[in-house]
Amino acid sequence: MYLSVTNASNISTDEASLLAFKAQITSDPNGILSKNWTKGTHICNWIGISCSKKHQRVTSLVLTSFGFRGSIAIEIGNLSFLNKLDVGNNSFHGQIPDEIGSLRRLNFLSLQMNNLTGQIPESLGFLTRLQLLDLSENDLFGNVPFSISNVSSLKIIDLGFNRISGNLPRGFCTRLPNLQGLFLSKNQLAGQIPSGLNQCTQLIYLSLSYNQLTGSLPRDMWNLTKLRELYLGWNSITGHIPSEIDNLSAIRRLSLPRNNLVGILPPCMGNLSNVEVIDLGQNSLHGGIPLEFKHLVNLKGLFLGQNRLSGEVPQPMYNISGLEMISFVGNGLSGTLPSNIGHTLPNLVGLYFGNNQFTGQIPTSIVNSTKLIQLDFGRNLFSGPVPMNLGKLQQLQFISLQFNQLTNDPSTDKLSFLTSLSNCKYLKTVQIGGNQFNGSLPKSLGSGNWSFSLEYFIATDSGITGKIPTNISNFRNLEWLSLGENKLIAVHCDLKPSNILLDGDMVAKVSDFGISKLLTAETLIAHTKTLGTIGYMAPEYGSEGKVSTKGDVYSVGILLMETFTRKSPVDDLFVGDFTLKRWICQSFPNQLVDVVDINLFSLDEENFTSKERCFKSIMELALECTNDLPEERICMEDITLRLKKILTQFLQNAVTN
Repeated sequence: MYLSVTNASNISTDEASLLAFKAQITSDPNGILSKNWTKGTHICNWIGISCSKKHQRVTSLVLTSFGFRGSIAIEIGNLSFLNKLDVGNNSFHGQIPDEIGSLRRLNFLSLQMNNLTGQIPESLGFLTRLQLLDLSENDLFGNVPFSISNVSSLKIIDLGFNRISGNLPRGFCTRLPNLQGLFLSKNQLAGQIPSGLNQCTQLIYLSLSYNQLTGSLPRDMWNLTKLRELYLGWNSITGHIPSEIDNLSAIRRLSLPRNNLVGILPPCMGNLSNVEVIDLGQNSLHGGIPLEFKHLVNLKGLFLGQNRLSGEVPQPMYNISGLEMISFVGNGLSGTLPSNIGHTLPNLVGLYFGNNQFTGQIPTSIVNSTKLIQLDFGRNLFSGPVPMNLGKLQQLQFISLQFNQLTNDPSTDKLSFLTSLSNCKYLKTVQIGGNQFNGSLPKSLGSGNWSFSLEYFIATDSGITGKIPTNISNFRNLEWLSLGENKLIAVHCDLKPSNILLDGDMVAKVSDFGISKLLTAETLIAHTKTLGTIGYMAPEYGSEGKVSTKGDVYSVGILLMETFTRKSPVDDLFVGDFTLKRWICQSFPNQLVDVVDINLFSLDEENFTSKERCFKSIMELALECTNDLPEERICMEDITLRLKKILTQFLQNAVTN
């Protein structure tokens, strides 16, 4: 009878603690606690709760990813049988209660991905059975409490993505013989990495990237023979890579980018037979790539970009068939690519050789690397024709061949390789500027699979001649087109509002492909044959065959009308002399509400007056752009100023209202 009463009392304590926890939650978007955590239901049946079979005490509280808001109640420290506490991926705020340090049976504590602030409680050092401590992705600050090193049972410590500062405690590893993972990335740690890390003999994962660490790497850390993943990037670590690095016999991922490392790549790194990723980019390493790297047969990613490396890439390295990513960008590497590169590297996803001194032709076998998504050969000394079969790279999203000495196929007067590239349905960026082409753009440029994907087409100063194909307007998502410094014939293309990108300064990134940009400085008005769509063209195009910068202004006006009325100038509504422009003129200024896109505002909304004034100002500007006489139109620079002024006035009125 006594035991029964005692158990009932203890269960009541657990229930009271959980109800106090519930009371501190201010938002329960799914109604999890309000519907389930009720006094009419036994606490062991509550969602997220597990109990011991014998005593029916709460042993586990797991409430992850429920969208809870609120603070963590101090009463949680009364759940004396709790061995697992996981409330990660919610929106808890406030400080971590000191009372959690009373949960002496706790072996799993995860408060990650919340909005907790304050310092990490020293009381966590009393959790002598704790094996996992995860406080990552909060807003915690202060030092790493040395008391944590009292918890010799700890296997995982994750304090990453906070604002923890100060130095790593010396002797931290002395009392943590079971530690397997230490994660402190994305904090504000400073000073040198202390010696003694080798005493964490079971360490498998060490992540200290994105901090403010300085000094050279302690030599004893290279004795971590079980270490598989080492992340020290984005710090200010100095010194050489020591020869003892080959003691990391179990290493899989070695990441030290964006530091101040100097010296050469030690040849002994070729002994790291298990390594899969090496990232030493953005340091100050010099010398060549050691021939011994050919022994890294399990390598999948090699990132050595933005260093001072020179010489040729050892040819046997191109035989490491498992390589998926190679980055040598921004060095002084030279030599030619093997003719069979696509056959020996079939798993490539990203190949970044830009800004080096590679020579020779681009091997046609590159298309056998069918998984390629990004290909960067820009800013080298490659020569010869661009391979005609690049369209076989069906996964390609980015290609840069710019600033080389490449040519088009000498058997044709067109850049026919672009026809092949147009088959790449995911291709977003094409950079081919600064080469030695001698031919025209294929008439089918705007056709093909890339018409919906292409966003950037850069072909400045490439020796391109002839006309810009009219179907270039088929690129539905084009944001940037650069064809400057070529010998192109100016044409007018049909560009819809959906192709125009305005940045925060009202600068059009694509503005009708910029006829004014295509005209020479000496001839701002040229008699030529102009291609375009009726409705977008200025009147002088049809009557006099003249192209001028004022024609672009006219097009901007029509585009403004189309954007805000959602009516195309070739809509069925417009017949004969009744045009989009005339429709606007007849409605201006008092009936403009009748022509505006109904999705933009309604008569009963709060900011109606502000929006109406804004729309009137824009249509007034559009009409000034579309005056029949070119000399009476506003200039392009004033359009930008007017749009900025309209935007500013609208925002001010909206706030006032």
